[in-house]
Amino acid sequence: MSGTERRNQIVERIKKNAVPVSGTMLAKEFEVSRQVIVQDIALIRAAGYDIISTHRGYLLNEPISVNRVFKVQHTDEQTEEELYSIVDLGGTVANVIVNHKVYGQMEAELNINSRKKAKDFIDDIKLAQYQSLASHKGRVLIYGVGSSYIHKGDTLIYCDLARWKIQLRYRKCMPNFKQDNDDEDVLKKIKRGFFIEQK
Repeated sequence: MSGTERRNQIVERIKKNAVPVSGTMLAKEFEVSRQVIVQDIALIRAAGYDIISTHRGYLLNEPISVNRVFKVQHTDEQTEEELYSIVDLGGTVANVIVNHKVYGQMEAELNINSRKKAKDFIDDIKLAQYQSLASHKGRVLIYGVGSSYIHKGDTLIYCDLARWKIQLRYRKCMPNFKQDNDDEDVLKKIKRGFFIEQK
């Protein structure tokens, strides 16, 4: 089978499926490596097909043919889980509608179609909640990475810890920031610390 024939069959295979088709599944089906499938997908996109990569595989982005309205009531954690479920299956959360007792029906456009957009949306909700908590009168102590996003504050206290001190702590089995990786290889913790935490 030539590369062109394989790519045509890949497009047909993705079109037929209602759920994402994984690259591993395509590689097994066409008896090629996963890397060949990745290259094929790039060539298919270059040919004008709008292929979307999701957490679970590839989808062909065709015009929306079905719209659904769901009435839900949930916590913030459940909202995040629900958004991930929708986008992982190739769906898009177009908007949100709230029925308020006083203000009536309010609607906002969302267009969430990826895990990144879902996470950004949830992070914005959490940030607004923290800002609301920090806006009361009296003393407010906020510390940690990104605390200036929550409240600008009157007094800024800058605390620093030398990089070599942090590396010594990693060697003594201290985990990375907000991680549970006490047993992880020291060099991996240092690498994560350098490229993620200390930037």
